[in-house]
Amino acid sequence: MSRSAETVTGEAWRIALAFLLAFISFYIVTLYPARALSAIFGIVGVPFLGIALLGGFILIFWVSTAYTIAGESYGIITALLAAAFCLFTNPWFGISEPEWYGVYGLTSYFFAGLLTEKLDGGFGNLACLLVNWLALGFHHGIWPPPTLAIIFLATSFVSGLAGDKLARIVWGKLKIKTK
Repeated sequence: MSRSAETVTGEAWRIALAFLLAFISFYIVTLYPARALSAIFGIVGVPFLGIALLGGFILIFWVSTAYTIAGESYGIITALLAAAFCLFTNPWFGISEPEWYGVYGLTSYFFAGLLTEKLDGGFGNLACLLVNWLALGFHHGIWPPPTLAIIFLATSFVSGLAGDKLARIVWGKLKIKTK
């Protein structure tokens, strides 16, 4: 079965867009001063605070942008590429024991992409945070304090939902779509 040059070109643009959006997300993660922000607010003992507070804008906005512009599965592809870029430069959030711990990073971002596409970014960001918290807790015994965990689970959902809705509003109004 042959495909037209237009179809192949459109697919190439969608893949290029996924790479670009994933790189933007990765770049924001590398610049985001989560430790400094937690020190300013006096928040200690909450792992993956960046995902909890601003995951909606660090990851979900870009996943939702890919899905809105390029179509189904491109949000998931963008999320996995963002995780891959992070893993190319460092172990997942600096955690290197066990050696394969980065699989949790890929898993958490996969769920972020999948749930953002199928439900909304609130559930995507929440799942991303939960996978990381559970992995860190089971492997290293590090858990967020229960009262703060409840607050940051809600914050994570709201952040993800806001990032998702913002992307869909912006790109929906501009009516930018790839063929």
